[in-house]
Amino acid sequence: MCSSDLRLQQEAQRLAASSGVAVDYGVAEGDPADELVQYVERWGGDVIVTATEGRTGLGRILIGSVAERLLQKSPVPVLVSGPAAR
Repeated sequence: MCSSDLRLQQEAQRLAASSGVAVDYGVAEGDPADELVQYVERWGGDVIVTATEGRTGLGRILIGSVAERLLQKSPVPVLVSGPAAR
């Protein structure tokens, strides 16, 4: 396990302990939306929580929106947090 994976795992454990909510941790390679959907279908879960950068226009067309694909494909509710109002 590399140091960044260990830090993420420790942060997940800290959040779980401080909130009383079960937090899961995993590392996968591939399309983020597809990997998250496959994880939830395989292992279960109540909700997917994600953030978005709020790209619009050409940036969104070229890169796509992971959050949007999650909303379309997820078998569980998806909570999306957007960028702060400027």
